[in-house]
Amino acid sequence: MTLEAFVRHEPRIPSKPGEPWPEEWEDEWSGDALFFLTREDPDEAWAVGLELLAVSADPGWAATIGAFIVEDLLHDHGDEFMDRIEAEATKNEQLKMALPTTRWMVPGHLVSRVSVAAGSYWNQKC
Repeated sequence: MTLEAFVRHEPRIPSKPGEPWPEEWEDEWSGDALFFLTREDPDEAWAVGLELLAVSADPGWAATIGAFIVEDLLHDHGDEFMDRIEAEATKNEQLKMALPTTRWMVPGHLVSRVSVAAGSYWNQKC
């Protein structure tokens, strides 16, 4: 249910300055649920993030999941998740595309590992 709600909700989030916010936020709770999961149940947040990455091959979607889930996991649980992220990135192009959007919250001691996991995507504009 959370996955479906977030897939409906995400396109309504303004992505550029000056874009209007929607009048109705029927699925807004899904973003809150993802935020809660990254704090309280990071293993579940990781599973949901991987499922959401599998939904679309769009690099913009990957960036959204990077900013909503992977960034918080790295910030709050980076040492615990770094090995998983590196292993998954070797076979998951969407995760590689998501990693550059995490750059502002990656703990300093993990930046080089995240950039290697992201490969050539790390140097692209987010």
